[in-house]
Amino acid sequence: MALGCHLCFGEDAVRVLEGKADLDRIASLVEQSHFSVRLLRCRACQQAFASVFCETIDWVGGNDPQASLLVPLTAAEADTLRELGERAVARALLELPPRRHVHSYWASDAERADVRWTQGSIFWPPHD
Repeated sequence: MALGCHLCFGEDAVRVLEGKADLDRIASLVEQSHFSVRLLRCRACQQAFASVFCETIDWVGGNDPQASLLVPLTAAEADTLRELGERAVARALLELPPRRHVHSYWASDAERADVRWTQGSIFWPPHD
C-alpha cells in the first residue's frame, strides 16, 4: 500500500497526529461521546485515513484514559467503510490487514500522550 506524503504520513508520529487537523473530513462514520470514527483525506496527496478516538471513563479524578489512531486506508477500504453501519465500521477496522499506523494513548495518570508508530493489526482499548 502506498502511504501518503511527507505532510500527512511523515516519520515523526507526533507531528503526523498534530497535522490531523489539516486533513479534510470526508465523513463521520461513528459519533458517540466516547468513541468516534471519521474518514479523512490529505489535501496534498489524497491519502485516505480512518481517525479513531476512544475514551474510557474510569471515575477517578476526571482524567480519563484516551486513545487515538490514524490509520491509512486504500481508496477501496475507505469506500467500503462509508457503506457500513456504526457497528460494522468498528469491526471492519479491526479486521483490516496489518499496517503501519499512528497510535496515541493518554493514560489517566500521564502528563502527555504516548504517541508512536505501530506496525501491525489495528486495535484500541475498551471504551465507554
